Amino acid sequence: MKTTITDVAKQAGVSMKTVSRVLNNEPNVAKSTRERVLDAASQLQYRPNLAARGLASSRSYLIALLYDNPNPNYVIQIQRGAIDACRRHGYHLLLEPMTHAQASSPDAAHQLSRLGVDGVILTPPLSDSKPLRDEIKKLGLRYVVVAPGDVGDEPSVRMDDVKAATEMATYLIDQGHRDI
Repeated sequence: MKTTITDVAKQAGVSMKTVSRVLNNEPNVAKSTRERVLDAASQLQYRPNLAARGLASSRSYLIALLYDNPNPNYVIQIQRGAIDACRRHGYHLLLEPMTHAQASSPDAAHQLSRLGVDGVILTPPLSDSKPLRDEIKKLGLRYVVVAPGDVGDEPSVRMDDVKAATEMATYLIDQGHRDI
C-alpha cells in the first residue's frame, strides 16, 4: 500500500498541515520538527502524489517547452537544462513540438491552456513569434523566451552573441587554426 501524508504525520507526531509545510519547504517550521518529518518521510519511503499536490495548490507543476528547431543538439541542451531546473523545484517538463506555422494559430496557445501547464518556455524560432506570445499573454500563462530577437521587456534568457563569437574565434586561433 502506498504511503500517504497521513502516515508521515502519524509517524512524525505532527499534523498533516505541518507535513505539507515541510514538504513544500515553507518557513515557520522548527528545525527539529522539519528533521522529524523528513526522517519519517524517508523511513516510510513517502513519494508525493503530483495529482493530489496539484489539486491542493491549484497548480499542475508542469512546464511546457515548445520547440521547432532543426538542430537536435541545440534543443537537447535546452531540454537538459530545463529538466534539471524543473526537478530541483518539484516540476515536470512537457516537451511540445510546434512548427512556426502552428505558432501563428490561436489554437496553439489554447492547446497549452488545455494541458493545464503553469508556465511555458519558448525556444527559437518560436520565441520570436509575436502572435504566439500575444495568445499566451491573453490566456494569463507565465512564459519565458529563449534567445529572442527583440521582445522588449518580456521575460527572456539571452546570451552575449558577440562575446561568445569572440571567445570561439580566439579559441580556434589559439589552437593554431588560421583558415576560419
